[in-house]
Amino acid sequence: MRDEYKDYLDQKRCRSTRKSYLSDFDQFADFMCGKSSDITKATVADITEFTERIEESYLPSTAARKKTSLRIFLQWLEIMGRSKSIVSHVIEIHYPAPNFRHSITQENQDKLFRCLYRNNEYEVRDAAIFALVLYCGCKISDIVKIIVSDINEPRKILTIRHQQIDIQAAIPFIRDYLSLRLSSKYPPLDGASQLFVNRYGNGISDRSIRRKFHIYTTRAGFKANPRELRHTFSLNQLKSGVLVKELARKLGNKSQSSLQVYKEQLERLVGLE
Repeated sequence: MRDEYKDYLDQKRCRSTRKSYLSDFDQFADFMCGKSSDITKATVADITEFTERIEESYLPSTAARKKTSLRIFLQWLEIMGRSKSIVSHVIEIHYPAPNFRHSITQENQDKLFRCLYRNNEYEVRDAAIFALVLYCGCKISDIVKIIVSDINEPRKILTIRHQQIDIQAAIPFIRDYLSLRLSSKYPPLDGASQLFVNRYGNGISDRSIRRKFHIYTTRAGFKANPRELRHTFSLNQLKSGVLVKELARKLGNKSQSSLQVYKEQLERLVGLE
């Protein structure tokens, strides 16, 4: 069953997410094995007990992710007709509010881009990637999937998941990178080409981007993670008067619970009603 579920995830999730979800699958399988029960026969009581253990053992954000993973697996079982009972609906997931206090100061933003010497195509590439996160609120998991035709340079628009994003602030960085790509050793660019590639000409991975970010922030003399770039974008948007619903749309959060999270952050950090 694990291999079948892995094949399903291969079509739906990126590599890092697949790895996490399979680890969560193994954890749930071990739990059910300890109860001498088949994983397809999980009851409401089993799910409740397992999720309570998760909540006791992990931070809220990790627990929410593990419960999301479990719900996706149980829904897959139901879709495939393998589950003996319909139990996915009993899992309640409450994501903690993002801590916008963990944003990057303007001074550190300047340090980050100054330490990108931009004297080779890789640093120019990384500057463009970080600009898309910091100035446009893009997710790294979305950035690694961008192809050249997703960029409408004259209109300064990027299309991600059928959503158009204004990337005017990042356009100078993207133009610098594209000009280097055109003159580099890689094959000619076409609409289907991966926009951001590694030294071998393959699409760069989100793991590689996170590792690079750690290298640059260490070089710049401060500690941060890529998520704080999005927090910084969000906080700047809130301070500039962007409506909560519009900000949630820009960040790709469409659920009512996500909207409520941003409303609370708006009132707490910006002081608006």
